[in-house]
Amino acid sequence: MKTVLIEPATEGRGSSLRLIADSAITPPGRPVFLPDTTPDWTVGIYLAVKVSRLGKNIAPKFAHRYFDMFTLVALLQPAHDLPDAPAGFGLLMDNALTAGPWMPVDDFPTPITIDASDAQTTIDNLKDILSQAVVEISRYATLKTGDLILPLRLNAPLPVTIGSEIKASINGTPVINMKIK
Repeated sequence: MKTVLIEPATEGRGSSLRLIADSAITPPGRPVFLPDTTPDWTVGIYLAVKVSRLGKNIAPKFAHRYFDMFTLVALLQPAHDLPDAPAGFGLLMDNALTAGPWMPVDDFPTPITIDASDAQTTIDNLKDILSQAVVEISRYATLKTGDLILPLRLNAPLPVTIGSEIKASINGTPVINMKIK
């Protein structure tokens, strides 16, 4: 299983794809422990989709066939680049990603409202966002059943410290409750 994060385009560059190791996923109900490699950590809340079938170079008109579940995830990352760590260290760290329960995409008529850390986001085109991510990733890598794609960050990275609690909900239903230890 692989997890792919689509980072948004920046000035002068298009969007980029980053792989997240499967060991980065925190088992359900477990707290997240801050490593002592740096004192400054942030958490981003992302929309996530789970791939439901094998595919490569998927055409846009067929993309909706390659997923049926989505959730929110909280991704822990260092606030600053670590001088002696490889690029993207925060994406490779064990237990850096906490996923909410997986929900059927078809059960959520749009728009959906996501509340994350005192900010609210409304998404009118959930299936379109997820389909576009499937198409984009499948141009570069074969998608396999169980792969996760994080196509959209929903908030600015939030600073966290020991004792922080990150919560997020979809249409008022709690999805993320991440405790930092």
